[in-house]
Amino acid sequence: MKNLQIIIVSILFALNLAPASAGALEQSDKLAIKHLLQTESFVSRVYHDSRQLLTTGVGHLLTAKEAKSLGIRVALHSNGMGWTALDEPNVFPNDSFLERENLKAGDLIGTFLDDYYKHRNIAKRTFGNKWHTFNKYMKVAMIDHAFQLGGFSDWPALVSEAKDGKHPLYTAMQDNYRASLNYEQTTNRVKARIKLLEKAENHNKGSL
Repeated sequence: MKNLQIIIVSILFALNLAPASAGALEQSDKLAIKHLLQTESFVSRVYHDSRQLLTTGVGHLLTAKEAKSLGIRVALHSNGMGWTALDEPNVFPNDSFLERENLKAGDLIGTFLDDYYKHRNIAKRTFGNKWHTFNKYMKVAMIDHAFQLGGFSDWPALVSEAKDGKHPLYTAMQDNYRASLNYEQTTNRVKARIKLLEKAENHNKGSL
């Protein structure tokens, strides 16, 4: 827990030094970063995630170029979502071959912030002007969605529900998640996102 707190402080400090290209920072940015660190965790080495995709830091999927620069032989995973190590059949924490690839925390923090800005901006572009009407918990939930899933192209109903903003918005979105493969594969992660939607609803009712 102490190490996680140090990482959070380091990332929030780096966030204050964000380049202008990152855009204006909001209260939701710091909340989103804390949420992502708590749900994704921070692993300072290369590892195979539960889908056997090469990952490092805070859920960063390695590109083929990044993996090869570390001397890891790779192949495109059958799901087409990322790369897997040819010399490692196991997943974290039992992927012993990959344990040797310890990376510098500073580099991983920079990579995480690049990933964060990228996926936050995907969420903002997806919802357009509607984004500015979302409260901080709704924004964090949608940033978390983009960070984990890469975007919203496979979620037209969810995007429509959020843009329409009609009652019961948050209930419909929660039901959408519970019925999804995303929920089946990463139940705890999606439960945490649903909890954010509950907070968003309570916030709009004035109880937060």
